[in-house]
Amino acid sequence: MTDKWLKHDGLVHVAQELHVLINHAYFGKIPSFDGFDKYPLNRVYICLDDCGHIEYPDKRLRRQLIRLKGNSITFIPAETDLSYFFKEGRMIALHFNVEIFPGIDVFQEPNICQQLNHVKKSCLNIYRLMQSDSTLNSIFSIQGELLNLTSRFCHGDYDDLKKQAVLRNKYEDLLLYISQNLKATLTVAEVAAYLNKTRDQISKSFQRDMHLSLKSYLLKRVFRKSTTLLLSGLNVKETAYHLGFSSEFYFSRFFKKQMGLPPSEFIKKF
Repeated sequence: MTDKWLKHDGLVHVAQELHVLINHAYFGKIPSFDGFDKYPLNRVYICLDDCGHIEYPDKRLRRQLIRLKGNSITFIPAETDLSYFFKEGRMIALHFNVEIFPGIDVFQEPNICQQLNHVKKSCLNIYRLMQSDSTLNSIFSIQGELLNLTSRFCHGDYDDLKKQAVLRNKYEDLLLYISQNLKATLTVAEVAAYLNKTRDQISKSFQRDMHLSLKSYLLKRVFRKSTTLLLSGLNVKETAYHLGFSSEFYFSRFFKKQMGLPPSEFIKKF
């Protein structure tokens, strides 16, 4: 408690920069099936019943298993090599990203699967919200509940989030150009030329600030966009054309390398 009139810097400087993207939201009785993929978004499974299990490698490449128990909430970070073995039961499956700097998820550290157990009230609450009519109020409530639940899995430091907001402003021109010209053919040299910098200058600066090469960042963005296009209803050929791949074959090869399964199989599953 305080008797002073204070400004909340977190809401002003960080929260307003957060971008929440949900591109997969299913609920009800999931059918029995299994598979493997390396999805570019975070996943959260909210289970009312026992719904099977998942497996993934830890940092030492040892296989870990998490049972999707009733009244549990399981968080799987983006780009996890995930094997899933679902059995029929009531659950909610949400795929999402929370970002300040586009393409860099705030949940990237610690990059581990986590689970909350014995959270029946929370599971039932969001399940009821999912069953309600799609109104602005219900959508805000679901998104708020999602952020509330998953905040327990996010251990990011406030200063790190603030730094991402600063870097987003620093690279504003670069990010705008990438967003407007994002294709498989977009190169670091082209981005550098637009910014009137050398390829070496922009590469070193981006690597130093983001701990990720600009080339790898461009590939991440292209891959993410490809999943969005496929989920929007475009077929493999249309997606390949939209992203500037020379052929459907080369796009399929690129996609399988990133996801772990071909785009045609991705469409069937998601």
